[in-house]
Amino acid sequence: MCALPGRWAACLAGLPLALGIAGCTTRVQSDPGTFEVRQDATPRMRGQQSVTVNNAYAASTVVVAYRRDKSRLEVDLRDFTGTAVGMMERRMRKDGIDIAPGATKSVILRVKDVSVLSDGFAMLSTVTLEAELGNGARKALRIKNNSTSAQRALDGAMVRGVTQLLNDEQFLAYINGN
Repeated sequence: MCALPGRWAACLAGLPLALGIAGCTTRVQSDPGTFEVRQDATPRMRGQQSVTVNNAYAASTVVVAYRRDKSRLEVDLRDFTGTAVGMMERRMRKDGIDIAPGATKSVILRVKDVSVLSDGFAMLSTVTLEAELGNGARKALRIKNNSTSAQRALDGAMVRGVTQLLNDEQFLAYINGN
């Protein structure tokens, strides 16, 4: 039986749990179905054409997005880039664009420079979304987002980045051109 006053006993009882958590590594998994690019948030693209949208990462690329003491959050850049690719493909299909390997027009996406912070109430994410167009043009967008979890903050950054890219004049000129 504990001889310490109630609140101290409760604190000490939680100490092993806190010490166990202090040294953990968590992998944040992307969920490609969490968000969709709203059709009314982007201009209509010219349909009746084929486009290839590829992930720049051929293999798993795990990076640390958050570190505090011995705790850290890891993300796989290939998975989050795959989420951005899926969001873009679904939005393009809504405008009648055929997503096909080997199409004459192509877009290669890459997510990088990922960081996650916690302010105690929300997870704040910052990512860079790069796009390389088939004509050699490149775009790099720095996106910030926050949410109640790291996964939603990061996937939310993906949908914001894809939406910004689909609204970019240079991107639209390439996709809608002949």
